[in-house]
Amino acid sequence: MLHLLVSLVVVMGRSVESEPLCPSPSFDTQLQQILQHQMMSPRQHADLLARLDRDIRATLDRQWRGDYTLHNFGSLANGLATQHSDADIYVQLRNFNVSVELQVLEEIETLFMEQPALYSNVTSRILRLFSIVQVYHKTLELKVDLVFRGGFKSVRNTNMSRYYMELDERFRTLMSIAKVWMFNRVPAPEGSHPFPSYSVYLLVIFYLEQKKMVPSGYELQKNSKSYFVEGWNMGYNKLQYNTTNTEDVYQLLAGFFDYYNQFPFDEYIVSPFAGRPIRRNAFADPNKYPDEFSYEYIRNNETLIDKLRLRLKYNFKVDAPLCIQDIFYHDNNVVEAISSEYMARFVRAINETAEMFKKMSRDSVLEGIFSKKLINSLCDNEST
Repeated sequence: MLHLLVSLVVVMGRSVESEPLCPSPSFDTQLQQILQHQMMSPRQHADLLARLDRDIRATLDRQWRGDYTLHNFGSLANGLATQHSDADIYVQLRNFNVSVELQVLEEIETLFMEQPALYSNVTSRILRLFSIVQVYHKTLELKVDLVFRGGFKSVRNTNMSRYYMELDERFRTLMSIAKVWMFNRVPAPEGSHPFPSYSVYLLVIFYLEQKKMVPSGYELQKNSKSYFVEGWNMGYNKLQYNTTNTEDVYQLLAGFFDYYNQFPFDEYIVSPFAGRPIRRNAFADPNKYPDEFSYEYIRNNETLIDKLRLRLKYNFKVDAPLCIQDIFYHDNNVVEAISSEYMARFVRAINETAEMFKKMSRDSVLEGIFSKKLINSLCDNEST
């Protein structure tokens, strides 16, 4: 027999007293208990960001005082961090020049390596889409990604996901529980890239688009002021969008798994920008792209239009096991690094979870779909 317990959890260098966590007979109470246990509270988000901001600035100021701006992005910035999330910061350096990128990253690395009591595991990477310095903050027990080139688009993506969450209070909960499900039910195989949190948010947004509960990226951009970053338009209108859908989180969550259980991933891509599934071969011929990718908002610039269409044709990894299109950077499959083995695990977990929602009662399904490790962390078995 399960009984309530109160635990003391140490989170990122400080103790946090948790609520009783053993699932009750109510789905809604179980849901809140799981989220309280797995997700950071608003206060944790704010405290962690403030302490991290102070330390990062103190380090960068040794050489770059007044020459940079910090922009938080990712799960900590949009309020969807788990207790094990990393921190993501775009460091916008004044007059940053790609020609000296390697030298700049080496100088940044040195600044952090000079503080071994505070930071460890300092590394840097230069990739196609971004450049990054990674550090481990010992006091906060936190991995930190400092992005230099390519970081601004991630900031815009974070703002976009926050916009969707704020349309309806149900959407934040849906994104949170979908994220907890992904990282508990579908852990990455050893050596494999994990599902980015951003990809989970896009899956939820895309599902809500099919239910006509949120606008597509295309609708948001259609009559907006353009804001170009690396050629792609990242401008959009924050449309007021009211839905008549009255389903509760349980019904929406069941529908989420049912929708993707039937989704033909091998034939279609998930396109939150278009707001509908698109065949994988739709971008083979630049002259026959779907209507949403005509880029009619780029007036009197056929050269840029042609450039974007060619980038879609040659950069967009539609042949990956799973294809989820970035809502702004249309030539970016945000899960292109996912292995076939990991994709198979994902599809199998979707199928199993959808079946549980069909066969189990409302008040027992959460104990069925989440891993035993998670449930055991919530409850003590009275017989042990």
